[in-house]
Amino acid sequence: RTLISPLIEQLLQEMPELRIRITVSATKEPLESLRRGILDVAICDLTHTPDLSDLDIQVIMKKPVSFWARPQHAIHKDAPVLLADIFRADLIAPKFHKHWQAAIAAVLGGDQKAWGAVEKIPKVECDDYGLLADLACRRDLIFGGMRDAVAQHAMLGLLKEIPTKQELNWNICAARRKNVSFPALDSLWDALICRFSE
Repeated sequence: RTLISPLIEQLLQEMPELRIRITVSATKEPLESLRRGILDVAICDLTHTPDLSDLDIQVIMKKPVSFWARPQHAIHKDAPVLLADIFRADLIAPKFHKHWQAAIAAVLGGDQKAWGAVEKIPKVECDDYGLLADLACRRDLIFGGMRDAVAQHAMLGLLKEIPTKQELNWNICAARRKNVSFPALDSLWDALICRFSE
């Protein structure tokens, strides 16, 4: 919503005949689809991707991961909390790639016991942020993700942010294949870089 909606609005004003399909997924598939030419632009977290040599990459923004729970969740009494306290609770989130698993294991101590705990996180895994936010409103589950994914729930008082003593950041990047160019793609890419690059 933060990145794509304004860009699509602009592109449709400039090119009313343009057809756009948006796929939301927290897997490696978008980059593979990008490489095969199925997608023209991928906007995603690339911290877990080892080889980006065939892609043009632009870091759009770095955002802190935020954690949310129902206002009556007991964890709010101890806030601000350590990240380890959150990762030991019942966390619900999108898929954790190897990069995130390693980061969480480091927070939990980095030993074999920490890696064992990481294998059980998240309690509920889903790429649909709306579903996860709704679950967090109904049960004592902690949602981990981007702040804008729960903005409506927070505004309605259904979820409350859990202040933490440490911060985890998520890099949001745009990627496109090198040496591929056509007017709509170039317009979108230029708008992304102009509007959001740091």
